Amino acid sequence: MVIERPWPRKPEVRALKKDRYLALTLLLACMLFSSFYPSVAVAAEADCVSCHRDILEREKRSRFVHAPFLKENCAVCHVVGQQAERTVKRSSQVVEQKQIEKIHWFRDAHGISKEHWILLPESKLSGTLYFKAWDGRIRSPLKSLSLASLASLPTVASDVAAPTISDVRAADIRRGISTSVTIRWQTDEFTDAEVLYGRETLNSSSYNGKLSREHQLVLVGLDADTAYRYQVVSRDLFGNQSKSEIFMFQTDKTLIEQDRQVRSPRLAGQDIAVATEIFRHQSSYLLVFKADRPVSLSLGVEQDPVAPTSTDSDEAPQRAAAGTGHPLLKSQLDTTVTVCYDCHSSFKGTYSHPVNVFPQTGMVVPDEYPLLPDGRISCMSCHTAHGSDIEFRLLKDRKRELCRGCHRDY
Repeated sequence: MVIERPWPRKPEVRALKKDRYLALTLLLACMLFSSFYPSVAVAAEADCVSCHRDILEREKRSRFVHAPFLKENCAVCHVVGQQAERTVKRSSQVVEQKQIEKIHWFRDAHGISKEHWILLPESKLSGTLYFKAWDGRIRSPLKSLSLASLASLPTVASDVAAPTISDVRAADIRRGISTSVTIRWQTDEFTDAEVLYGRETLNSSSYNGKLSREHQLVLVGLDADTAYRYQVVSRDLFGNQSKSEIFMFQTDKTLIEQDRQVRSPRLAGQDIAVATEIFRHQSSYLLVFKADRPVSLSLGVEQDPVAPTSTDSDEAPQRAAAGTGHPLLKSQLDTTVTVCYDCHSSFKGTYSHPVNVFPQTGMVVPDEYPLLPDGRISCMSCHTAHGSDIEFRLLKDRKRELCRGCHRDY
């Protein structure tokens, strides 16, 4: 929850940008000072404001302010033993949330469609599959699907006709840190997707094994001001293959195609309805999801929760405060990940950015995106802690700009 405040005057905005990064330094300095002069240490009841009034007054002028901070309830997030008061949910919601926290979400069916075909190997599934649907506005309740043994399932009727390819186009050409082109096309049945491309010959390729009728592949690392040739390839479940003719695009200018997909209007008062069918295809399950409106899907299986391993750096603030008279502070892992989920548990897992994980191999995270001491991503890698003039207290005023900080080809 955030409280929206009126815009501050321009000098105050500059002060916010300059001084926000000093907050942690001031806190650590206070802790070191108290270790040498215990008589001025903060009392056990955690009266944070008495020492940090300047930080409070400055950050409270921001347009979007963290609610506990605005109420001067700093101990909720920072002091060991303090917990936020949470709204009591209906018992059914509590049960669902506990289920969600035990689920490993391993597959996202990106793209919005009324029908999804998904192939999953038998070895990847247990007895129950969980899924949630999202129509771009609302999310469905958690749903489960019991999986019978693979041998007992029917197979899909064999097909010998090759798919028909249509509407092939270079939809987006983006020139920035690197040049990328998005190729889109359609097929009359569910197929995989591949693009063969190159300057003179089609010596490079990009592949996506997801079955779909609406296809999209992004070609990255292209040269600027260069002409490329490309051809799209689609194969159905039974290996029937079609290739398009060879097309061309040039990276000498930016092209951004408007979204041509028409989404169904939200069905007032109705939850998302999803019908499911299960088939056997060779050694895999073929899962068919048919919704009453275009949706994206997330799939998961239940797992035993594994507690994150704490490091010496996680507990450093606690050790520094111990024995000084200063209240015992929570670790950096707690203040940037764990306490966030105390109030924002609905964002855990399925649709949020992963946290308490290391960046992908080869990814360079800018210095302005704070990480945990050992390099793991936290909630504060994208959000400011106390207050900001940007909605959701993000580090950047545009979500796309925020994502491109790490995902250069986004």
